[in-house]
Amino acid sequence: MKKEDPAPATVSASAAPAEPAITISKAPASVKAKAGKKGKVTVSWKKIKKTKKTKALLKQIKGIEVQISTDPTFATNVQTKNLGKKKTKATFKKLQKKTRYYVRVRYIDGAGGVSNWSKVKGVKTKKK
Repeated sequence: MKKEDPAPATVSASAAPAEPAITISKAPASVKAKAGKKGKVTVSWKKIKKTKKTKALLKQIKGIEVQISTDPTFATNVQTKNLGKKKTKATFKKLQKKTRYYVRVRYIDGAGGVSNWSKVKGVKTKKK
């Protein structure tokens, strides 16, 4: 009598971590990326002004997530920074020189929810 080989384990596509739910209605606005010297990129965005309409939104936001990648789809080579909610600027250092990078920003709430990503901006690092 021959033993049957066990079926090979399969990896399903659902094994990847799920994207958090969109719970914040507004994405960061006016995202800008500027290349600096020595492989440095500074990303900035517009702060939400406190008004009666934005008061609830500002209470919901607990942080900001900034990503930079050489891939415009952010599938590979991604660096992420999580910042406090009052920040309006992030700097990425020790990047490759003369390389095109793409950046995006989103808000994070305290319950693990997020906003949509901002529009993707491209920037090319300097050669020096």
